[in-house]
Amino acid sequence: MNTIILLGVAVIAIFFLLIVIVYEVQKQQLGGPGLSNPRMPAKRSPSKPRFSSNRHAQLHRKLVTMVGHEEAARRLLLLVRERHPQKSIEWVYEKAIFDLERDRGRY
Repeated sequence: MNTIILLGVAVIAIFFLLIVIVYEVQKQQLGGPGLSNPRMPAKRSPSKPRFSSNRHAQLHRKLVTMVGHEEAARRLLLLVRERHPQKSIEWVYEKAIFDLERDRGRY
């Protein structure tokens, strides 16, 4: 009887670990260009994000200018990306900029 209980506990523990691993992998894959992204080469500096378009680069410059620091802009983008993982990276930038402008009383 004790071995059955121990086996059940072991199965539950393994199932829990698998859920945690899947969650962490999905969380890492939410990043896009300019964000923390495991698919980007390790040698790239986080201060020099890769842009998919000129519009993307413009939005990035505007956001960094508004918050004053590259790392703060990256964290803000990660927060918006977590809340809206299905949206494009340009949409995420626009949403972050809109939220900042709204919070600063422009809208």
